[in-house]
Amino acid sequence: MSNVLKILWILVTGATLLVGSAYASKDDVDEVPPAANQVNEGFEVAEENFDQWIYQGAANAQTGRERIKARLKIHLDELDRICSLTPEQKQKLTLAAQGDMKRLFDQIEVVRIKFRAVRKNQNAFNEIWNDINPLRQKINSDLFSEKSFYGKTLRTTLTSEQFANYEVMVNERRQFRYRASIAVAFTNLEKIVPLKNSQRQVLMEMVLLETKPPRSFGSHDYQLILLQLSRFPEDRYKKVLDDRQWKLLEGHIAQYRGMEQALIQQGIIDKADIVPLASQNDEPADATNPSRPGK
Repeated sequence: MSNVLKILWILVTGATLLVGSAYASKDDVDEVPPAANQVNEGFEVAEENFDQWIYQGAANAQTGRERIKARLKIHLDELDRICSLTPEQKQKLTLAAQGDMKRLFDQIEVVRIKFRAVRKNQNAFNEIWNDINPLRQKINSDLFSEKSFYGKTLRTTLTSEQFANYEVMVNERRQFRYRASIAVAFTNLEKIVPLKNSQRQVLMEMVLLETKPPRSFGSHDYQLILLQLSRFPEDRYKKVLDDRQWKLLEGHIAQYRGMEQALIQQGIIDKADIVPLASQNDEPADATNPSRPGK
């Protein structure tokens, strides 16, 4: 074979190999989808779930927003009844609350965009809960709190006499809500530690009278109340419970002793709101009046 023919044969053979290699690479890509697509095959969260999670049961965003607006109206009407607001005061407070609502609704829409980006991605979906949970908490109890624009405006808009009347109303409401939260907590607690009615009443009154309500209520209520229970000295319980009950209770409440910092960081409580770790020799509640705290 001449040198020219050899060169032509090498060029044709090389080109054929290159074309074959290219087709083989393409086939490989088509036949083996990315790992992410394999993991997420068939995974999809319906978009309407987002509003039901955020607004906690509302069928859609409009219904959820209307509920929040209705809460504001009820609150302002009650405030007006107690404080006899002037038209200027009512307008100023309404505008402040509307500003808080707009900021909340804007935050929800930002998270909605994130949700849409991951609702078909199982690997990334769980991360969206870090954005959803704070919004749920705010809607449930924090939207018009002391730290909100409304709360700050309230302090500068009401007179000292009006604000004193307002604080009485707020404290009464918080105490009522706290009593209800304690009752629910003990209902759940009794699934682990069965109690007699007299025992339940003593322990519930101990928590109600010797601890402070949280700054905000929500899904964390049970954890907070169990944390408070874990701070009382052992002697207080042994005056009320038998040995078996105490062992069950001690094992359960021990799980909540480490939650203090987390609840403080979330703004649910202040450090001063936590029961001090008292010594075992602290005087228990009066035997003739179990609801009276020890000295």
